[in-house]
Amino acid sequence: MLTEKQIAYLATIPEDRIAIIKPFNPKGLFVTQEIISQIKSVAPNLEVKSLGSLALGIAGAEDIDISIFCEKEKHAEHISNLEKVLGKYDRLVEDSAKWDFEKDGFHVDVILVDHNNKFSKRVDKVFGELRNNPELLKEYEKMKLSFNGKSYREYQTAKFEFFNKVFGAKEFKIIIENLKGTYKSFEIENDPVWKDYPLSGVTYPVDYGYIEGYQSEDGQDLDVFQGSGDLNGYIKVWRCDVPIETKIVINVTQEEWEQIIKTFNPVIKEKALFNNNELESFLTGYRNGK
Repeated sequence: MLTEKQIAYLATIPEDRIAIIKPFNPKGLFVTQEIISQIKSVAPNLEVKSLGSLALGIAGAEDIDISIFCEKEKHAEHISNLEKVLGKYDRLVEDSAKWDFEKDGFHVDVILVDHNNKFSKRVDKVFGELRNNPELLKEYEKMKLSFNGKSYREYQTAKFEFFNKVFGAKEFKIIIENLKGTYKSFEIENDPVWKDYPLSGVTYPVDYGYIEGYQSEDGQDLDVFQGSGDLNGYIKVWRCDVPIETKIVINVTQEEWEQIIKTFNPVIKEKALFNNNELESFLTGYRNGK
């Protein structure tokens, strides 16, 4: 499943753009190192990483992807120095500045981004998996080569789906039981315990299921809402048969989060969105056997 931001990005790609995938060209490594050296000459204390196909040593679009990590509050002071070697930035958004240019036959993408940018952290984590898993890397390269000469939008879609699969598989396995828009009744015939429960049933605002290998307070699988954004959190609800039950919320937009809260509001006892990597540590207490 693609996130809202991924879908928005795909919509900006011209329909007639074609993906050109070429064999690995080691010359790109020298060009990459030259650019990184220039960056380091004006920003020696910033973390700089080369990502993308060249850094992995596989076939690609012969583009160079470089990320520069810096706290958002310090972007302004570093941008002026970076412009001395990279030129004027092309785009400036909430927590990043981006440069696009050509150098020695390679298209170069440089981004100055906050350490806590969720998308950059996801990409960095996926590339770490690719570097450490030769079979996965071969699968990724095979997928890329299969799109040579085809739609660039379809190629980028396949890349996003591959990244999302790798990232999600590393964290946990989600089993979807109720798709977005599905109605589920909570009424149990001839059961007086549930007669006065505030919710007779709900229509799920996002996909709903459980996380395999995790257990909630009721002894059953840990329930999860999965949306199309990049926000994570949880809600705790009361039920007639158990005092409290935790439900995890993963990859939702702000609108989807608000819809979940509105839907379950009559029975919510606690709710919160996570900061940065809090999801992983929060889930630790719900692993089976804990």
